[in-house]
Parts: sequence; C-alpha cells; structure tokens
Amino acid sequence: GRPVRPRGRGVSPIRERLSRCTILLVDHEEANLDLLEALLGAAGYTRLVRTGDAREVPSLVQAHAPDLILLDLNMPHRHGLEVLADLRAATPAGEYRPVLVLTADVTSETRDRALSRGARDFVTKPFDATEVLLRVENLLATRLLHLDERAARARAEEATRERERLLAVVAHDLRNPLAVVSMYAETLMMQGLGP
Repeated sequence: GRPVRPRGRGVSPIRERLSRCTILLVDHEEANLDLLEALLGAAGYTRLVRTGDAREVPSLVQAHAPDLILLDLNMPHRHGLEVLADLRAATPAGEYRPVLVLTADVTSETRDRALSRGARDFVTKPFDATEVLLRVENLLATRLLHLDERAARARAEEATRERERLLAVVAHDLRNPLAVVSMYAETLMMQGLGP
C-alpha cells in the first residue's frame, strides 16, 4: 500500500500508535480495495497491505504480521470462511489478531459462521464509512491493549527471574563466609578452646 501521513499537528500518542498498525485488506474487487485504502489512508493509517487473491493471505500474514485483517467472504479460489479457518489454525494460542469481515452477505447464518470461525466483527456491504472506521479503531485499540499486556507480563516474568538470580547469588555469597565461620568454630571446639 501507499503510505499516507496522519493529518494535523496534535496527533495523540494512541492515534499515532494506531496509525502505525498494519492492516491487511482482502477483497477480490479492486474497487473495494481502492475504497478501503482511500478511507483508511484518509483516516491516517499508514501501513496498508492489499490483495485481491485470498490464496495469498497466509504468505502476507507471515510477511507483514498484520494487526488487523479486513476480509471479504464471497471470493473466487478460496471462500472467506476457509481463510478464517486457516487464520485461526495459524494463530498461536493466546494471540489476538482480529479479523473484521466486510461482506454483502447479510444473512445471520453467515454472520454466525464467520464469528464462530474467528472473526471479531462483521459489517455488511454497502457499509457506512464512519462505522467501519470506528470498528477498525476499536479492534486495533484492543490489539494494542493485548500487546501491551503481553509485554507487561513478559517484563514481570523477567523481573521475577532476575530477582531469583540475585537471591541465588546472595545466598551463595552468604554460604561461603558462614561455612568458614562454622569451620573455625568446629576447629576451636575440637581443640577445646570453644565454649
């Protein structure tokens, strides 16, 4: 995708982080991809990757590690529900990589099937631009919270490991002088000089 710079001077830190998220756009209609790219680019999202071929999704996910995937369902070669199943199988346990389904299929059965296969949200076409932008922002904000929580957990685990290493070193360093004192006390007792 073409990078687009966020507008305005006073961009908040969260807005700045959101704008740097990678979004993968998957739709077999070039016009839909152009529309989504223009909509998201105008909203300040700078890392947009697009494909019209659902078969490319696994390699694009591998190459770009998107923070969000916007996915059409009724596509040639691979149906979006199959892509959802593939994404779910390839996502490590505990990972949160949301998928927003954008489809012209308005049936509740399709919505339920998409959500049960791992989609985090569902919007029907033709869509309202404001609604899509709000849902994109909400899903990305949740993704960032997940990443922050995971990073905080990793820092806490590292701090615990560091504390345990420090305690092991202190315990080791204290054992040596105590062993020497104990040895001298035993020697003195054996020579009858002790208590």
